[in-house]
Amino acid sequence: MPLTRTYTLEPGQEIKIEIQQPDGARALVIGVVDAVPHAYWGGRVLTLRITEARACALPPRT
Repeated sequence: MPLTRTYTLEPGQEIKIEIQQPDGARALVIGVVDAVPHAYWGGRVLTLRITEARACALPPRT
């Protein structure tokens, strides 16, 4: 079973998410946590609502 980290998120908190595609393309999404729904399946949240988000492409890793 892979190790996972536990994070605490609260409405109003800034969040940064880096996305990397299998082809090496990368993007950074920065926004504000708008809502954190109730947890399901042992405390895991499947959906976060982010507002005031902006995304930008990042250069590929070398």
